[in-house]
Amino acid sequence: MVMNLGEPAGESWKFGRRRWLSRILLGSAAIGFTGAAPPSAPVADRDAPGNDSADAELRKVEEKARLAGIGPLSTVKSAHYQAIGDAAPKFMAMLVKDCELLALDFLTHFRARGFNVNLPANRMTIVAFLDERPFHRFFPEAAGTNIVGGYSKETNWVILFDWRNVPQRPRSGIANMTTLAHEAMHQLCFNSGLISREADTPLAIIEGLGMYAETRKLSGRSDLGRLNRARLDDLAHVLRRRAWIPIKELLTLDQSILARDRDAVDLFYAESWVLVYDLIQDPERLPRFQEYLKDIAKRTDRSHRIEDAETHFGNLDRLDRDVRAYTIRLQTGR
Repeated sequence: MVMNLGEPAGESWKFGRRRWLSRILLGSAAIGFTGAAPPSAPVADRDAPGNDSADAELRKVEEKARLAGIGPLSTVKSAHYQAIGDAAPKFMAMLVKDCELLALDFLTHFRARGFNVNLPANRMTIVAFLDERPFHRFFPEAAGTNIVGGYSKETNWVILFDWRNVPQRPRSGIANMTTLAHEAMHQLCFNSGLISREADTPLAIIEGLGMYAETRKLSGRSDLGRLNRARLDDLAHVLRRRAWIPIKELLTLDQSILARDRDAVDLFYAESWVLVYDLIQDPERLPRFQEYLKDIAKRTDRSHRIEDAETHFGNLDRLDRDVRAYTIRLQTGR
C-alpha cells in the first residue's frame, strides 16, 4: 500500500500469500541491468556513480530514527537497492535480494508488453525494523490506523518490519514476503516511468498495479501478472453482502475508502486488481491502457478522471459490464 494511503490490518487478511495487509516491494535501477543478467548479490557497500542522492536518503533515515530513539542502525546495499534499519542484517540482505529479483521480473514483463519502463540511477531505499515497536516509533501514524508497512510517495521509501519477531504471528515468513511484494511494486511503478509520483493517478489504478505483483513463487524469479486467487476469493465473498462498485465510482475513490469497514476495503482492492488485470491481459485494451497512463501522467488534479477514462476505454458502463463478466469467467475458470 502506498503510505499516506496505507492498508489497515484486519482478520480477513490473515492467511495466504497476499492476505496480509500492507505489502512492500522495492524498485531497482536499470543501469547495467539486462533481461538475461542475474540479480546482483548484496554487498556491504560500494561506490557507485550517481549515488550521492541515495547516500543522502540514508542520512535522512538516520536522523529520523535518531529523533525517534531508534538505533543502532545498519545498512545493506545491492546494485540497485539499499536497506537501512535496526532489523537483522541477514533480513535486510534478503530484502534487497528479493527486490533485485522483482525488478528484473518487472522489467521483463512490462517491456515485453510494450511499456517504456526504466529504473532510476540511484539505489532505492528500504527502511526495515526489527519488529512493530520501532516501526511505530518511526511512523507513529501507523499505530492508530493499523498500517503495517508501506511505500511513501513523499520520501520514496519502503518501510516495513520483520514479522518473525512479532509474538503469535502465524505464517510470518509469508507475511514478510507478501508485504514486500505489494509495496515494492508501488516503488517500481513510481520510479520506472510507469506512473508519476506527481500526477493525479486514481487510487484504484495505483493499488491495482500493486496487486498485480502479489502472487509470486516462494523463491527465485517469478513472472508478474499471475492470477490473484485471494482477490477473486474476496470478490466472491464480499459481493454476497455488498453491491459491486461501478467503475465510474471506483476511479474516483480516494484514501477515505480505507477508513470504511473491512468489506468496503476488501471490495475496493479486489475490484481494483481485476480492473488493472483486465486492462493489461486483454490484447485490445492493453495499448489503450498504455496511452491512458501516458495521458494521466500530465494531470495534477482529479477533475478529468472520468473524461480521461472514457477517452481511452470508451463507455464506462460498458467497461463495467465487461469487467464484471470477466470476473465471473476468472472465478469459474472459463
